[in-house]
Formats: sequence, structure tokens, C-alpha cells
Amino acid sequence: MKNIIIVSKCLRVSPYSSEENSYYFHFKGVFAGDLLKEVILHGRKDFGIKRGEEYLIYVQMKEMKNGTLWGKILKIRPLEECWDRS
Repeated sequence: MKNIIIVSKCLRVSPYSSEENSYYFHFKGVFAGDLLKEVILHGRKDFGIKRGEEYLIYVQMKEMKNGTLWGKILKIRPLEECWDRS
């Protein structure tokens, strides 16, 4: 599987299993030549991902089908923590 980096805003969080959630992220545009409408990722509940927040996400891509990219979150960090505010 291919690993990619995504910068996006979380739109929705829903339970997936006892240890993981499904996270729906905003994306409008083209990726690898295909029109992409949304990103749905599975990841641990303890990541603490919140709806409405922006994130820098390291993702293991699983599939891209019908405008949706599916994957697994390997690492994630809130976007506001990724730059120096001084």
C-alpha cells in the first residue's frame, strides 16, 4: 500500500469498532488523476480527533473508489501544532 500525507479538516466522526473510529475529512479536487470528493480514514479512538479541527495526517492508502479515498491513519497531528507562532 502507498503512504501519503493529507492536510484536511475533520467533518464527521463515527464508531467503527471497539478500538477505532471512522473519520470523514474534507477534500475537493484531483488526486492521482482522479476526482476526489472525500477522504474516509480509520484510526484509533485515542487519537482524539475532533470534528471541525484541521490536521496533518500520515495515511496508509487502502483504496480509491467513486471519488472517495479510503485509508488508515498511521500518524496525526493538529495543524496548529505544526508551525512556530513566535
